[in-house]
Amino acid sequence: MRIPKINVSSTILPLIIAVFYTVTLNITLAKKLILIFQEGDVFNIFLAASVPLFFIAVFTLLFTIFTIKYVTKVFFIFLIMTSAMVNYGAYKYGVIFNADMMTNIFETTPAEAGSYSNSTLFIWLFLTGVLPCLIL
Repeated sequence: MRIPKINVSSTILPLIIAVFYTVTLNITLAKKLILIFQEGDVFNIFLAASVPLFFIAVFTLLFTIFTIKYVTKVFFIFLIMTSAMVNYGAYKYGVIFNADMMTNIFETTPAEAGSYSNSTLFIWLFLTGVLPCLIL
């Protein structure tokens, strides 16, 4: 059985990936924002709805810059896979990735890195990284 190829224009692809990033790869940020909105005295639905729309707009703008004919797929596959790994660390361990964290990652021994490998990680990476890259 052959999977039909879907042609998506270079103007729509960044929007689709931006929505995917906002909805899927920013789960940790969404959880924190929900807590912030719930702590406030007055809940403003328009402010709460504007946050994801803002992220979609910014991501679309940034991703459009990298939508170049021969670079698009390679760039987005790399970006989605690395983002899926960062997302897992942020969600599972509450880690914020900054320059110091990147230094720690490169200084990690194979034994230490192996201790973080488990079935949940592989399922997470498949669903949020490999599967979207295959669809891309």
